[in-house]
Amino acid sequence: MSLLAGLQLANKNIPAAEEQLVELIAWLAFDRPTAIPPAPTEDDIMRILVVDDYPDTAELICQLASLLGHITRPAFTGRDAIKYAHEFQPDLVILDIGLPDIRGDEVARLLFAMPKPPHIVAMSGWTTGGHRERAMEAGCKQFFVKPFNLEMMRKLLEKPEQFWLDQPT
Repeated sequence: MSLLAGLQLANKNIPAAEEQLVELIAWLAFDRPTAIPPAPTEDDIMRILVVDDYPDTAELICQLASLLGHITRPAFTGRDAIKYAHEFQPDLVILDIGLPDIRGDEVARLLFAMPKPPHIVAMSGWTTGGHRERAMEAGCKQFFVKPFNLEMMRKLLEKPEQFWLDQPT
């Protein structure tokens, strides 16, 4: 059994965000490559706005993105996401679709109306109820179901364009 699997078994009763934090710590301590990746160039650094009504989830994604050299800002409501997007001018928004104040697909539509709209990746803990369809109709580049896989999230943050659904084949 891997250390990560052992940590997850030992912590099976903790909430999902805390479980993801345990997974992040295990990944950082044991699973990451031994070679230090090159420092990101200025062109590789993204401004990333992470929107989730669960602060632990938003902060976890921000911490992972920061470790990869990106500039991050969390938002915990749809209203804050809209405000911060105008102030922060993100390149990428990781957006929870199930926000309590404004539906995430509506937030996405408002962000796409900005003069320099960001790329938006949607996520939700709900797999039913049309969340994915509404996110895609709003123009989101991808949709992920939470709890997300940290390795997938790392790959998204390192090279997000590989996940765009509208890539030519």
